[in-house]
Amino acid sequence: MRRRLAIGDKDMLYHEKCLNKYRVIHTHPGGNPNLSEEDFSAAKNQGLQCMVTVGVAEGMATSFGIGVPVIEEETMVYGQALFKNLKELNAFPLEYYILQANRFIKK
Repeated sequence: MRRRLAIGDKDMLYHEKCLNKYRVIHTHPGGNPNLSEEDFSAAKNQGLQCMVTVGVAEGMATSFGIGVPVIEEETMVYGQALFKNLKELNAFPLEYYILQANRFIKK
């Protein structure tokens, strides 16, 4: 059975001077860890610190993706990195990207 879950609602706290403290992890059936346009849009609109995807095929995690805020040409966008395993994902410098985004927002 496939279920859908909406991220955020009217009660979710949004911060204007920094990213909110939410980090989202969700699965992508078929083994594809790439974030969709909907994922990027939700992350940006809600100021998420990150969005992690787990590519799942045949009931097993196959790969991982992470969407993080990136500052490019004086704008904040969400970029993506892909990983083959959790060890690689855990080595990703997430705090660096969060710090850079929060500095940008506070300008």
